[in-house]
Amino acid sequence: MKPDKSLTIEYVPCDHLSQLYLGLKRLAARNYIDLRLQRVKSPDDLKPVVKATLETPSHGRVRIVYDTLDGFNWLDDLTETENLQHFRDTFKTDFYFKRSFNEHLLKFAPAQCTVMPLGLIFPVIDDVELPSRLSPNSISGLLNRLRPRNDDQTQRAPRITFDYPPICHQKSKVLFLTALSNPSVVPAGRHRDERLKNNELRIDAVRHVRRTFGLHCTAGLSDNEVSRKVAPDLVMPSSNTNRESFSKLVKEHNICVTTSGLHGSIGFRFAEYVMASRAIISQPLVYAPAGNLTEGVNFLGFRTPPELCERAEQLMSNRLQMEEMMRRNYQYSLAYIHPEQHALQTLLAAQAFQQSIDEA
Repeated sequence: MKPDKSLTIEYVPCDHLSQLYLGLKRLAARNYIDLRLQRVKSPDDLKPVVKATLETPSHGRVRIVYDTLDGFNWLDDLTETENLQHFRDTFKTDFYFKRSFNEHLLKFAPAQCTVMPLGLIFPVIDDVELPSRLSPNSISGLLNRLRPRNDDQTQRAPRITFDYPPICHQKSKVLFLTALSNPSVVPAGRHRDERLKNNELRIDAVRHVRRTFGLHCTAGLSDNEVSRKVAPDLVMPSSNTNRESFSKLVKEHNICVTTSGLHGSIGFRFAEYVMASRAIISQPLVYAPAGNLTEGVNFLGFRTPPELCERAEQLMSNRLQMEEMMRRNYQYSLAYIHPEQHALQTLLAAQAFQQSIDEA
């Protein structure tokens, strides 16, 4: 039986949108929606912001925008205020789901548009690879490959997943693997200053964690040109930082540390740590994820490297708090981060809000 809801969504191949696409694919495979992918001209030039149309018998056509940008940076050469004005004046849609959401954004909401948080995101790798471009053949081929297949019908590569139950290991260790950004790839000004400031904090924080926890931590920098130049003693071998090894390390450590991303965004690693049901230490969140993810409950905040180490020591000395944080993150992950839930929450929110309008 054909589903009574259909979703047509633009396709832009990028890590930021992979979780959403996979979630929609799984909903389509379960016959919840009829999914249609729409080609976008010149995808290499586009940012991870895509338009979609949801059609239901009860509410007709509902226009949706999914925005996974790092911040309020629709146009790189504008100030934040100018970008927000651009947001208000440019988008004509019924619902706007934004990854980097906060109350300030609502002041610039486009006319007749409901703005909601999209939630935490992370890049996913699935059995079905998303093509770098879409042609009519690749669209139909991709949708056909979404149908469930028996394991003995195809050879599949091992999946890299951060899915893990809230298991608190007997010996607590701290994980803090991070990367430095290259300031030279952006023009001089606030964006370059932000990268330099982030790099400085990450280097200082890694050194503090190493000094404080010694053998009870895994802390260092990913190997890149910037790290080798400014902090070669902190560079970790790629055998520790490649995605497969990193996912294993996350599950082996009770406490995982992350910092803010570019434009103050909540980075991929925050979502990965929540999905792995870990106890988390993070810089305070600039943006609000979907749901009830709360500082002091799902994570502990820090502003300076010494405070980071104090938070880790607090968790190590209070096992009950650490275990409760792991359970809360496990519950949050099931409700908001798993790809199908990540996608489903937006469709349910749009339908519920539209129904409330229709009944008013």
